Amino acid sequence: MTEKKRGHVKTQCNKKFSSIFKEIQNLKGQ
Repeated sequence: MTEKKRGHVKTQCNKKFSSIFKEIQNLKGQ
């Protein structure tokens, strides 16, 4: 696996995690 590809996968995972985190924050805020 190339370094660039690994970085891209990591970015996608971080995006997914941050969107889930926002969902949780929204639920707690209500």
